[in-house]
Amino acid sequence: MKTRINPVVLVCGLSVATTCVAGEFIPGHVYIAVEDLEPCDFGFEEWIIEIDPDTGESTIFADPSDDLCIVNGLRFTPDGMKLRVLNAGHQIPFDLGWVLEFDGDGTGNRILDGDDGLGRPFGFNGLAFDTAENFYVVNPFHSDILRFPADGGEATVFADFNDGLVGRGALDFAPNGDLFYAGDLAESVVRITPEGEGILFDTLIGGDEGNPQNVTFDSDGNLFVGTFSHMASNEANHQRYAIYRYDSTGPRSPPDPDSRRLLVAGFDDNAAPLPAALTYSPERGALYFAVNNSSFPDDGVLYAIDPVTGDYDVVADFSALAGLVQYVNPTGIAVYPEPLPELCEGDANLDGTVDPLDSGFVLARFGCAVGVGDDDCDAADQNGDGAVDPLDVGFVLARFGPCP
Repeated sequence: MKTRINPVVLVCGLSVATTCVAGEFIPGHVYIAVEDLEPCDFGFEEWIIEIDPDTGESTIFADPSDDLCIVNGLRFTPDGMKLRVLNAGHQIPFDLGWVLEFDGDGTGNRILDGDDGLGRPFGFNGLAFDTAENFYVVNPFHSDILRFPADGGEATVFADFNDGLVGRGALDFAPNGDLFYAGDLAESVVRITPEGEGILFDTLIGGDEGNPQNVTFDSDGNLFVGTFSHMASNEANHQRYAIYRYDSTGPRSPPDPDSRRLLVAGFDDNAAPLPAALTYSPERGALYFAVNNSSFPDDGVLYAIDPVTGDYDVVADFSALAGLVQYVNPTGIAVYPEPLPELCEGDANLDGTVDPLDSGFVLARFGCAVGVGDDDCDAADQNGDGAVDPLDVGFVLARFGPCP
């Protein structure tokens, strides 16, 4: 096990000054799963790298000694204490893969494997948590998605081939509670309702549109789908990456498939259709896109993309892997969230004081659905009884005054 080197004490976070010590996840840092040209059974290696987007510095967070094998999707647990990591597992001898959980110091442990129903979990972020903290995993071997209860216990099949799943795929939840699946083998994006019913959302097949590889949502419920194409006639070498945007139709409604527009395309045309990893950072208001790019050191680069204009900048390359890797394949990505402001009872709109504006905030949301992914509605339920009603207004009125 390697030792992770960090400053002993530093200030981290944008909204609140927080002390971080060595061995902790650092808010705002980007974690990327990386494979070499071939998987672990053929003498090649795999890593998870950590990038500071403010400085561009990259370091190795986990390496082959940490039980990585066909490493791919990354996601932080809802409490922010662990980094959960998919591994499709060995081909020789064949196994069904496993899920690791890492602490901030880089110590990882298997928490799920084939005995728990896994079937070679793989997706460019093929794992997700719902608002109730249930855990979802794409199972390519069975072309299904497993749901593991938040409090432990056996998994159930949430959706399968009959719902439009084909092999591997990426997952992310919309604010209204629908789970979206993007599969390059399925050649489509599927919307799955909370009841597990799969509905074709959009089809992206070859040509200029490409095969869907990534899926992520921003804080407003806009959907972003990353694709690769073998036959983009307007791009050099007839290959390209592209990211499409679908506009939100409201916090409790799915995005509109007819709103699809090309947000940005190109990057390194020679690299597509190699793996790429995409996620959204609400704190930075940016998409992070990790790709193979032969014009940068060690063939890997991380972009920050404006989700409205598509403008992008290079955040970092993968120089931490210099001399270790022949060819970078980014297969998963996650951003450690910035710390939230300390809550003040009654301050529904989070402006630092409890006043009539908070009463109005609650009144405007009477009867909204609590606990379905609408952050404003959840904030309006000030007394935590699962409903937004006059009791919440009374709760606010009793606490008028500045937050401590």
